[in-house]
Amino acid sequence: MNKPDIIFIHGMFSTGSVWQAWQQYFTDAGYTCHNPTLPGHNVDTSSQEINGKSFDDYSQFLSEYISRFTKPILIGHSMGGLLAQKLAQHHSLSAAILINSAAPGHIFPIRLQMLPGLIRHFFRWRLWRSRFSLSEGEANYLLFNKLSPTDKLTLFNKLVPESGRILFELGLGKLNVSKNNRIDKTLINCPVMFYASVEDNIIPISVSRKMAKWYGGKLDYLEWPINGHWLLGEQNWQQVIEGVELWLETKQLRS
Repeated sequence: MNKPDIIFIHGMFSTGSVWQAWQQYFTDAGYTCHNPTLPGHNVDTSSQEINGKSFDDYSQFLSEYISRFTKPILIGHSMGGLLAQKLAQHHSLSAAILINSAAPGHIFPIRLQMLPGLIRHFFRWRLWRSRFSLSEGEANYLLFNKLSPTDKLTLFNKLVPESGRILFELGLGKLNVSKNNRIDKTLINCPVMFYASVEDNIIPISVSRKMAKWYGGKLDYLEWPINGHWLLGEQNWQQVIEGVELWLETKQLRS
């Protein structure tokens, strides 16, 4: 029996390329890896394709994508973590690993800690139908606060615009009338690991702790005390990824 395929799911403002180091690590470990880019997340930042994209658009795209694989492993970062939870309700998976994951709609996610990087966008006229980008200062505060100045600039230059609709769908919790941010945890039957960072400014640790408490015994939960949001590439990223690999090995997963 072979190891299951791994499908990496990126977060807001990103493309599948953010997983390059993780993909290489797990490829070397004997996994077949895939890092799709979500609809509208074009490297061409002038594209209008992202305008008005919804969380349902992303989850439908991924649902069709992962249907080609037999019991894959999903590894999702930030918004990608919530997408992994959404998919785990309706697909047979070997495991789901959530890295600094956005919270299900049952948990109101807005905290004062987030506002310096997001507040101006909530007041933009008709953002629901448009797109938005983070300024360098906002990105450094929300996403890259634990990276070196060089790494901050490199990663900032790779960010792409995000759908304004997503900001409201993920940010309003139970107030999202479409309810597409809700998760029925009783439908998730695969092992789930959730990594959270104490110094994360866009997914504050209080939100992650509420999410872990809401799931209860349905997931394994671990906090990284010195890390921020970008667990994918902060100074101790290899320690993080080795922890993921070890957890997968303890589950003895086979496709």
